[in-house]
Amino acid sequence: MHSVLLFSYAASVAQPGAAASANITIDWSTTLATTRTTPSCQVCCRRRRLPCCKLLLTLSLQVQVVVEPSMWPNSPIRETQLHWLQQLGVEASPVFWQSWFVYPHSGVAQLQPGKWDFSQITPLLRDMLNATQGRELAFQFGTVPDWMLTGPAGQRRWDFGEGMWNDTLVWDYRQSGTTWKNISQVGEYFANFISYYTAGGFTDAGAGKWYEGFHWDIPWFEFLNEMEYSQSPQLFTQESDIVTTAVAAIAPQMKFLGLVRLAMLVLTYRCCCCS
Repeated sequence: MHSVLLFSYAASVAQPGAAASANITIDWSTTLATTRTTPSCQVCCRRRRLPCCKLLLTLSLQVQVVVEPSMWPNSPIRETQLHWLQQLGVEASPVFWQSWFVYPHSGVAQLQPGKWDFSQITPLLRDMLNATQGRELAFQFGTVPDWMLTGPAGQRRWDFGEGMWNDTLVWDYRQSGTTWKNISQVGEYFANFISYYTAGGFTDAGAGKWYEGFHWDIPWFEFLNEMEYSQSPQLFTQESDIVTTAVAAIAPQMKFLGLVRLAMLVLTYRCCCCS
């Protein structure tokens, strides 16, 4: 998709000592530059209806898929959502896969020290890769196991609902303003995570156990998500350097997304296809 910048301006700047003002005249007939833009569509469908992005199939899309119960194997609209993801075409690349903290079983592979469980992650990721063939996938598992955090956050319960694919919302899993006990341990966690899906598996250094994995093509990695642990930009950068170095050691071809900081603006609206 192309966006054309259609304006130029002429400004008469006030002389020294005069009032600080400027008159700007826009000439909409003059093209100064042409940019290539990619609009974004976030698929985050909690209602049991079709995702809004189905209305945007004619655009060149950048898609972020956020894991919700509507995408789980037992969802009545799972196949419909995967169908529309397939229909977006190769122009929608890369596709961002965001599994977040409110559903710990599908976003965290090591909910307890030494206990790895990918059983509620692998089916979702497999669906995603099958639905987006021909496009690159950006791996955005931005939640760190809470037991790796210092203070009360690292000592909380490990009960996040019972049974497979339960939709218990755990809003307090990720606590802002906390720090890691050992950032190198966080780097090892993400390196193992990536190794499981791209390098055939990994050996847990603590337990000495081998976890057989996959050789899937996942070319992009993002550390955390929108700096939601409330670090300073300086600390966030230092942490990212340690974690991405650990990931690059086991996935030398991996490309890394730049760090993102979130400025939250909450808008309430009703969409014609979700009302």
